[in-house]
Amino acid sequence: ISSMPYLHKILLYVFLPMGIGFLLWVPVWVTRRLGTMWHRGLRAGSVMDQFWYNLIFFLFVIYPTVSVTVLSTFSCQDLGPAGNRLTVDFRETCPNDQQGLLFFCSLVFAFLYPLGIPLFFLAVMVWFGVPAMAREKKQNKRVEMAISLYRAQVMSAEGAQIVRRIGATVVANNLCFNDVVTRMFDDIDSDGSGSISQEEMKAYVEREFGITLRNESSEWLEHLSSFSGPEGEISQEGFTSLVNDLYERSNRLTGEELLQDLSREQLQVLCGHAWEEVNAEDMSDRVALLIDTQLEQLQAEVDRSRIKPDVEQAQPEDDDNEGVEEQEGDALAGMGLEELRRAFVKRTEELEEHGAISLPTLEWNGSLGEREQTAIRRIGFLFVMYECKAWYFEMVEMARKLMMTSVLVFVYPGTTSQIAAGHLICFAALIVNFIVHPFLDSHLDKLQIFSLLTQTVTLFYGIMLVVQEAMEEAVSPRDRDMLAGLITALNSVIFVFPFAQWLLDRQLTSLSRVTDHALLTLSPLLRWLPKPGTASQISPDEDEAWGDAEAAGADPRERAGSGKGQTREEDPSTTTHQRSSGEILVERENNELPAQCCKHTETIPLLG
Repeated sequence: ISSMPYLHKILLYVFLPMGIGFLLWVPVWVTRRLGTMWHRGLRAGSVMDQFWYNLIFFLFVIYPTVSVTVLSTFSCQDLGPAGNRLTVDFRETCPNDQQGLLFFCSLVFAFLYPLGIPLFFLAVMVWFGVPAMAREKKQNKRVEMAISLYRAQVMSAEGAQIVRRIGATVVANNLCFNDVVTRMFDDIDSDGSGSISQEEMKAYVEREFGITLRNESSEWLEHLSSFSGPEGEISQEGFTSLVNDLYERSNRLTGEELLQDLSREQLQVLCGHAWEEVNAEDMSDRVALLIDTQLEQLQAEVDRSRIKPDVEQAQPEDDDNEGVEEQEGDALAGMGLEELRRAFVKRTEELEEHGAISLPTLEWNGSLGEREQTAIRRIGFLFVMYECKAWYFEMVEMARKLMMTSVLVFVYPGTTSQIAAGHLICFAALIVNFIVHPFLDSHLDKLQIFSLLTQTVTLFYGIMLVVQEAMEEAVSPRDRDMLAGLITALNSVIFVFPFAQWLLDRQLTSLSRVTDHALLTLSPLLRWLPKPGTASQISPDEDEAWGDAEAAGADPRERAGSGKGQTREEDPSTTTHQRSSGEILVERENNELPAQCCKHTETIPLLG
C-alpha cells in the first residue's frame, strides 16, 4: 500500500468500508427475500439486530484511521524549490494548490467520514428513540420519587407497619380482615379495658416494630388523636376506623405507578398536595423511616421535631389556607387528564430543583419495554455504558478523538502552539468528565479521568521541553532523565490501573468484613460498658460494703443495702432475678439497640 499513488490509497481507504457495509447488508436482504419462504420470517428480527450491531461496531473501529487519512490530504508543507508538497507523501503535489480530483474527493470524503459517521450515529440514536427514552426514564423516576415523598408525608412509619402486619396476617393465615383487626386490638389493649390509650399504643409499636415514640407531638400520635374519644382513648370501633383510614392512605398510591397509569383522581390528589410545605431534610428522614423503621429511629424523630416549628411558622393562617385550597381544588377539577399530567410533571421538576427529591443513577435495563430492548440489541454499543442523562457522550468522545488525531495537525504544525492546543483539549475533556461522570461504572469514570489527566500532564511536559530549548536553559541530563522516567511511568500506570482498582476494592471489602465480624464479636462486651455519667452512682462506701459481703460469702446486694443504711439505686431499665446461688438473670431493655436487641437477656456469673 505504501508504494501506491496517494489518490489510489485514499480511494481504497474510502470505498473499502462501503463495500464491507454492503456485504453486511446482504444477509438482511436474503432473509427478507427468502426467509419468509424458508423460515416464515422467524429469523428476520435476529438477523436485523446482528446487522445493526456489526455495522455500528465496524464504523466505530474504522473511524479514527479513515478520518486521519482523509484529513491528511489538506496538510501540506513547503519544501522550497520542490514546491508545496503533501506532508504524508512528498511525491504528491499539494492538492490545495491544484484543486484537482484528489482535492475534491478529499473534500467530499471529509464530510462523509470525519463528520458523517458521528452525525450518522446521532441520527440512528434519535431514530431508535434513545433521547426520548432517556427523558421518559428520568420523568418516570421523578414521578416515582415524588409519589414516595407523598406517601412518606401522608403515611407515617407506624401506620405503614400496622397495615403491613395486618395484610401479612390475613394472607398467611387466610383469616377474615375484621378478625385480624380485632385480634390486634386485643393485643394492644394490655389491661383489657376495652379501649386503647396512647401509652398502650406506644408500647405496642415499640415492642412489635422497634419504633420508639420519644416525641409526644409526633404525627402518628396526632393521627391517633383524631380517632380517640373524649378521654383520649380509642375504642374498638375507632380502631377499626383507624385501620380503614390507614388502608385507604396506603392504597391510594402504591408507589409503583407510571405517569400514564395515574388516574384523574390520583393526579388531582398529587397536584393538590401541599408540596411547598415539604422540607427536604425532614422528608428524607421520614422516607428512610418508612422503608426501614428499625434504622435511625431517634434521629428521625429529633429532626422532625426540630424543623417542624419552622414549617408551621412559614404557613399562613388557617382561614387563608382553606381559601387557597378551595381555589386550587376548583382549578384542578376543571383540568383535563393531559393538563393534570403536565401540571404534576411540572411539580416534580420543581421538587427536584429545590432538592426535595433526588434522582438515582438511571441505567439502560429494558424497563421501557420492547423499544428499549430493541435499541439495546441493535445500537446499544453506543450508549449502554453511559448513564441515561449522558446518552450522547459517545459523540463527545468521538469529537475529542477527532480533534486530537486529525484536526490538531492543522494548528501551527511543529510549534509550541500545537502542543498547547492539545493540552487545552485534554484539559477541557478532563473538566467535562469531572462534571458529568457519564459512565455507569464508577471504575470506568476513574479510569477515564486518570487517562485524561495523564495526557494533560504529558502535553504540559512537552510544552516545558520546547520552552526550555527555545530559551536555551541549561537542564542537567539527570533532571531530564528523571522527568522523562516519571512521565513514562505515569503513562504505564494506565495499563495497571484497572487491576489496582480491583485489588483495592477487594482489600476494602475484606477489611469491611473483618470489621463487621470484630464488631459482632465485641458487641456482647460493649453492651456492659458503663454509660457516660453512670460511674459516680456507686459510692465508695457502697463499693466497700459489696467487697465485705463477697469476703463473708453473703449476698452482696443485701449487705450493700444494709451496711450503711443505704439502698443500692437500681437502674429502672434493669430487672434482676435470683436464679441460683451462683447466677443472676439480668434483663436489660436498651432503646439504643436495634429492634431485635431491644430486650436483651443474658446470664452472668455472680461474683464470689
